[in-house]
Amino acid sequence: VKSEKGMGDKQTLDKYNEYMAYLRDVFEWSPITIQQLNRDVESSARWNDGNINMTNQDFKGTGNIYESSDLVIGLMNPYKLKADAYLDYDVPMMPSPTGENRLRSYKIIKNSDGIDDIEVGFLFLGEMGLIADLPKGLDMKQSDYVNIQKGNFEKYIK
Repeated sequence: VKSEKGMGDKQTLDKYNEYMAYLRDVFEWSPITIQQLNRDVESSARWNDGNINMTNQDFKGTGNIYESSDLVIGLMNPYKLKADAYLDYDVPMMPSPTGENRLRSYKIIKNSDGIDDIEVGFLFLGEMGLIADLPKGLDMKQSDYVNIQKGNFEKYIK
């Protein structure tokens, strides 16, 4: 989003949000806005029992986009945050021998039409453009981690 004349970043994002809300309300469009989180989310003080609790204050620039959204989804790469455990997964066991990190998570932060505040880990194969379900972190066995490290994904891809 480019700054409008005489407006700072926050004001520009708020104006953008007004436009998107108008398109949603008047034309029944479903705009998709991708917004970056503040860097504070990487702070170790934010970690709570191996989890980061994302809130509307975490959205960079303005919270208005969060407030007017019907659905807010966060994507997380715990390996990049140097987590040892995340959602009960053993994060250091997830990369392949050549360094491709296989664990990602998504969290439904806000959902006006249903359940929210849930987070799920998934297998991420970026080089193939593929994601797949993983067992819950507590249900992962040593053999699951070995399969993932060796590239044996058949069990997870349906």
